[in-house]
Amino acid sequence: MEFQYDLNVLLKDEITRIDSHYLNHLERFGSGMIGYRGDLSNQLEWAIDSIGDLSAKAQHLKSTITTYRRLKHSDQILYLMKGGSLGKPNLIGLLKIGRKKLFLRDGGGTQIECEPLCVLDFYVHESLQRSGFGRRLFQRMLVTESIDPKSMAVDRPSDKLLSFLAKHYNLRATVPQVNNFVVFRGFFTSVSPVRGFSSGPRLPARDNVRLPEIPSSRSANPRRHSQPIIFGRNPFGADGMLNNPHSQQSNPHC
Repeated sequence: MEFQYDLNVLLKDEITRIDSHYLNHLERFGSGMIGYRGDLSNQLEWAIDSIGDLSAKAQHLKSTITTYRRLKHSDQILYLMKGGSLGKPNLIGLLKIGRKKLFLRDGGGTQIECEPLCVLDFYVHESLQRSGFGRRLFQRMLVTESIDPKSMAVDRPSDKLLSFLAKHYNLRATVPQVNNFVVFRGFFTSVSPVRGFSSGPRLPARDNVRLPEIPSSRSANPRRHSQPIIFGRNPFGADGMLNNPHSQQSNPHC
């Protein structure tokens, strides 16, 4: 699965925060230009949809839950992680979060209405698991969103994700629910009941989120046929360094 463009043009940082505002900015200022500039939003759409497909396959889901279009028309937030050498980056992980209106039961059986920030999709390439990438990706999200992991709900977590949360954030004791969401002990301490219901704490408005940098039309000619970006079954070379593999794709999850 090749990316016939330079991933560094789309994602300037190792971990990039993407939401509908980011995508609208990219489409508005990155389209209608000559050369590759008019394709930036299409390239990012293909990248997001591709890694979203891999995440769905890894979790044995019937359909892909992380797509460019869904992200554009929602208030969800996607963190994309790239890795590799400067000239040969790979897209290696994603973390999608968003608020959901939920009816949950606390430890005493009282039903609470809340709208917590939820983990909706979390995926790291199989060959890169247990290498610290998932922890770096998840921690960046926590810091950026100013959120405590125990105050988040998790949608249909896999056994791997539950093990990840237990290992890195000591989230082990869950409060049983009747829906697909999992919450941990301590979740309800951040909820203030109002007439038997409560609302999860909302995040402050973020005015410092980095928007995509649109290349200047006066810049040097883009490297349309630079090193292809691939999801490889083994993205490591013989020297053990992360490279740009020319092989099939494997299917991992965080």
